[in-house]
Amino acid sequence: AILHHATSEKKEYISRPYASGGALYPIEIYYLNNYDSDAFHTGLYHYSPVSKEFSYIKKVNISSIGETLGCSQPWVNNASGVFMLTYCPEINMHKYGWFGVRAALIECGEITQNIQLLAEACDVRARMIGYGDQERIDELLEVDGYSELSVALIGIGKKA
Repeated sequence: AILHHATSEKKEYISRPYASGGALYPIEIYYLNNYDSDAFHTGLYHYSPVSKEFSYIKKVNISSIGETLGCSQPWVNNASGVFMLTYCPEINMHKYGWFGVRAALIECGEITQNIQLLAEACDVRARMIGYGDQERIDELLEVDGYSELSVALIGIGKKA
């Protein structure tokens, strides 16, 4: 529900609740789920703000989210999951050149802020993960680090 309200297009108009240069939307959203449930199995998912659906990508054996992401922040291992945002430069750099990078980072910041504000309203913890091993994260997401690269990580879970 948090991701749906933070990113998805609204029925009244074809727009998302965050700015995107030229409405090109070069940020992709993935979810690494750490706990099995009826709705989600442990593994990696892609979220589509247009269809408002998660697509299962693959099972990921997670002994420790921190280890999986190359992150040493101890609280990360208690997260229910991690939202991972990637940037696809080809989507907006053809139109904006290097300004496209800045526009995408602003877009990424707005998405992460929406997630954190909505999580707080739902009494759920959402914290930015300040560091992860870029190569390990890109390998997990099966992205090449050039045409698509990870730019932000948000741990999410119950408040203590």
